[in-house]
Amino acid sequence: MEATILTIILSFIFHVVKSVTVVLAAKPYVQTGETVKLNCSSDFVPIGHVAEFLVNKVTFTNIRKHSSACFNSKLNKICVNGTCSCAQNRRSYVVFFQPDVKSRQVSFSCTMRFTGNDVKASNDVIVRIIDIPSPSVYINGDVPVISGTTVTFICTAAITSSRFHFIWNCGTIKNVNEMMSNETVVWTTAELRVNSSYDGTQCICSIRTRNVDFTVSDYVTLKVKNVPILNLNQEFFCNISETVALVCSASGELSMFGFERWIHSVDGKYIRSLHGIPGQNNSVLVIDDCTYEDDGDYTCSVWNKNGENILWANKTSYMHFTGPPVILSTTVEEMDTGQQIIAAFFTRSSLVFAKWQCNGVLLNHSIINQIPMMVQIYNKKISLLAYTSSISVSGKQCDRDDYSICLSNEHTRHCEKVYFNRGANSFNIFWVMCVLILCIVAVGILPMLVKILRTQFNTASQSIQLGEINNSTIDGRYLQVYESDHIATHQYDAASRPYIDIVSSNSTRGDEIALGPYIDPLPCRSSRAYETSSRPYSELVPYQSSRGYDITSPEYLDVQPDTDTNSSQSDQYEKVD
Repeated sequence: MEATILTIILSFIFHVVKSVTVVLAAKPYVQTGETVKLNCSSDFVPIGHVAEFLVNKVTFTNIRKHSSACFNSKLNKICVNGTCSCAQNRRSYVVFFQPDVKSRQVSFSCTMRFTGNDVKASNDVIVRIIDIPSPSVYINGDVPVISGTTVTFICTAAITSSRFHFIWNCGTIKNVNEMMSNETVVWTTAELRVNSSYDGTQCICSIRTRNVDFTVSDYVTLKVKNVPILNLNQEFFCNISETVALVCSASGELSMFGFERWIHSVDGKYIRSLHGIPGQNNSVLVIDDCTYEDDGDYTCSVWNKNGENILWANKTSYMHFTGPPVILSTTVEEMDTGQQIIAAFFTRSSLVFAKWQCNGVLLNHSIINQIPMMVQIYNKKISLLAYTSSISVSGKQCDRDDYSICLSNEHTRHCEKVYFNRGANSFNIFWVMCVLILCIVAVGILPMLVKILRTQFNTASQSIQLGEINNSTIDGRYLQVYESDHIATHQYDAASRPYIDIVSSNSTRGDEIALGPYIDPLPCRSSRAYETSSRPYSELVPYQSSRGYDITSPEYLDVQPDTDTNSSQSDQYEKVD
């Protein structure tokens, strides 16, 4: 009975072992330089949890599962990604093999042991190594792409010994061009008009060999934005005699959109914003009487509302001013060798010529330099590269110093007179120095003049000099006092000495006559002529007294108004009542 049971068990084990199969899996083709992945598996767990791998009937390595680790016996290392691995059920083992670059095919197999010395071998796998390159595909243009535009794809590959062709797989791709090549690379292009539905689509480029069914591929993922498409010429040209119009048009999947102001900038610096003339799907910017200030970049901007998002697009065009160079300034500088005229001018052109003339005669040895300079562009001053041209005027004998300069670039030519006065700087310096000297002298003598004037004024206020009456026989001197309609002459008491004495220029104290404070000698020095025997009298002081004097008093002498002691008929005596 026991023998029968043992026989049945052994028969079952033998039957099981006989039914165990070992399978090796691998790709039939690989590229040159590519590693071969070998997967050896069985229906049962092998003894020792080991699988042996053979290359061209020769053992390559053993892969063993121990506890939770997987080992490569050839390398004597734990397996890592890309080298080897073991399945958790211990029935599948993987190893990677790198064929020799000169090999064209390799034979692989594997074995597992199940009972005693019973070793099960797998099937043989032949792997062919194909000399075919890997393709590389990319989009020719900006990414993300704009809805409504046509996208161009380029797929390239290195030239090898194998014959192959390209295959495209990307929506309704059209216009697939024939292969082109040079000494090392082959490529092809394809075009696809995209819309927003293509967002996230993979566009695949594959290379397939002609003699075997083997393909390698590469792909690019489309990212599509539903922004407006702008059409604007890259550059425009203008001059002072023409009107230029910049037209910016929008297209694409437009729902709600609009144009913003045009932006004018020079060398990246903002100058101004301009309103365009709106059309159905465009904006037109018109520039009249173009000058050098209109040169620069003009940017057109448009927005489109896509759901809750507002998407913007802009495009820039360059405006070329094709006019002549513009003179910014002319100056005269003093140099060690004499004077020189310097003209600063501006043009965007790099081909510049300058010729100086004097009275129409061409002058030689002019110099042109390019330097940074602050240039007025509308209401902005920015630093731009400008030019200077100079000419020495020492030794040049020009009538009226009639200089002119002719400037030219690749577009046109412009001549302009330069007005220059020889020695103007030294002349101006002379007059400036004269004015300074006069100011210094005036400041120095002004206090002295004020002092003299004050002294003379005080003296005149205290004393009035009267001329001596010629041929007088009387010791006293008389003051003629006139009013507008009558003449009154009074002699005042000399005893009342608070009054001012009026003394002739050559009199002595004996000739003095006291004058009371009632005569103001200052307010008026007018002269009025009175005829007495054809002799004029001078009215020295107007009579201003309001006091009345008793003319019958013996203390006063009444001088008759019509007497004349100086006339030729005079008896040299005054008539006194």
